[in-house]
Amino acid sequence: MARIEESRRTYIEELSTNPRVNLMVLSERINIAFHEDENEVSLAEKIAEKLYDMPQLITKLLQQEAIEFLLQCWDMEGESLIAEMYAREIEQLHFLGFLSYEDDTILLNMEAKDNFFFSLKSRRVQEELEEGTRLENILFGMLFLYGILDIYECCQMIQEEMFPELTYDELEEFILLRIVFWQSGILLRNQMNSRLLLASREVENRNEVFIQWSLREDLSWKRYSEDEYKNLALGNGIGGWDGIPELYDFVMKNIENDQYKVMMIVKSLVVKIQNGLTYEEITSAYVNLLDEEDKEHQRILCELIRTLYKTVPLYSLKGHTRTEVEEERIFDLFITCDVSARDRLALADNLFEHAKKTVCIDHHVSNSGFADVNHIRGEVSSCCEVLYGILDPDKVDLAVATAVYTGMIHDTGVFQYSSTSPETMRIAGELMKTGIPFSRIIDESFYQKTYIQNQVMGRVLAESILLQNGTCIIGYLRKKDMDFYGVTGSDLDGIVSQLRLTRGVEVAIFIYELETQSFKVSLRSNGRVDVSKVAVFFGGGGHTRAAGCDLQGSMYDVINNITAEIEKQLTEEENA
Repeated sequence: MARIEESRRTYIEELSTNPRVNLMVLSERINIAFHEDENEVSLAEKIAEKLYDMPQLITKLLQQEAIEFLLQCWDMEGESLIAEMYAREIEQLHFLGFLSYEDDTILLNMEAKDNFFFSLKSRRVQEELEEGTRLENILFGMLFLYGILDIYECCQMIQEEMFPELTYDELEEFILLRIVFWQSGILLRNQMNSRLLLASREVENRNEVFIQWSLREDLSWKRYSEDEYKNLALGNGIGGWDGIPELYDFVMKNIENDQYKVMMIVKSLVVKIQNGLTYEEITSAYVNLLDEEDKEHQRILCELIRTLYKTVPLYSLKGHTRTEVEEERIFDLFITCDVSARDRLALADNLFEHAKKTVCIDHHVSNSGFADVNHIRGEVSSCCEVLYGILDPDKVDLAVATAVYTGMIHDTGVFQYSSTSPETMRIAGELMKTGIPFSRIIDESFYQKTYIQNQVMGRVLAESILLQNGTCIIGYLRKKDMDFYGVTGSDLDGIVSQLRLTRGVEVAIFIYELETQSFKVSLRSNGRVDVSKVAVFFGGGGHTRAAGCDLQGSMYDVINNITAEIEKQLTEEENA
């Protein structure tokens, strides 16, 4: 608790306790001429004289909450309050010399009280404060929505619906004075037209926003009501977007139970959407807040993010949402490739919904045909093979052939998987006739490694062990070794496949440490063992010949548990 007492300092002495840079900023804002080398006392004298002559400046500089707190303190002299609850107000009032906070004591400057008490208590001042707060909330709401405000255009919007008598000069003066205490705004000048700009600190790339605005000159600023701007201001930029309550509840129950931290998580997610990050970038950042094995909660979180992704306005879209802009774009034709069901379209579903005609090209047996025209062949190795079948061979140039061939080798594991047919190989041969660099495509897709990746693979292979009479090979990598080489999980692709190629091996296992007592396990089979059953047993999943899971415990516990399940299958086969 902080006790409220009188200060023994004069008003000028109180002002001069501020850092010189603060006094210089204040002098500049209220149009006081000063020298760069002028000391604190001299600056304080000039500021005091100006405020004595023009006390109305105080109501333009200070926020309503600060003045209300000051009036409260004047009435509570000798009493106590929790100062931490009023940190922002205390900062503002000290800036103007009304009080200081020292050793858990709020010291009221009585000279300031004598000079400004009646003017701050007047009905006119109270009305001005209320109007100032109203205008401030509108501006904050706009700032949260648009990210960057062109004050000239901003003034026009405010005049049309909310403050018809407001002039541009009045708005500019208000911003120039009030911004001293705004935490979220940065003042800029457009060098081309000298217009004043107010930018949110949450805009990550202002230049990119300007570029997008210039590319969308036909897109008008989306207008919101005064209440909507106000609610955004009071909600720290979190509006009534679809999905906000559900997301808040989900985070509270499954990630963090501290209300402030929950709000910060939700706020940071909203800001990422506003800045134009992709859905994949956002989900990858936030699903990590959940347990890696908790797939159901990860799925729910992704759905909640998807809802917000469609409903939160973007800085680059002038306050419009993606959905609103996309609805204006109706395509003549929407073609899906390698999409087994409509729900896999994710954020593109809205464009699919409004397209004049839709086509689905796919090779998944499970595809029921969700488009106007469906070309689905479940027996074919890849979607690219299906696609080639409907192309005019004479129109397949080098670029097209390269793309189709790349897709085919990825879906067939370079023609190793059982889905590879004689027709697959025939088409591959036709594509090769166009002159595609087929060897380079395969190398770059599957085999090419960085020097560090080769070093890591070499280490894993050198330290690998054979078990179960040579039918099982295990490679492993500790977290400390990953840190030593500077690699992540994505750098370890291909290691387990290389282990599988060992002669006599039926199952290859690659294990790397995520953190202490936590491991990622990759499994590959040459046919005798169904590794998907092994992975599912431990909470993972995959295919018959390729699967994976996460396990807890020591490295030896992981190896023993995995190999025990593999041994069961091999024993059952031998006894069959």
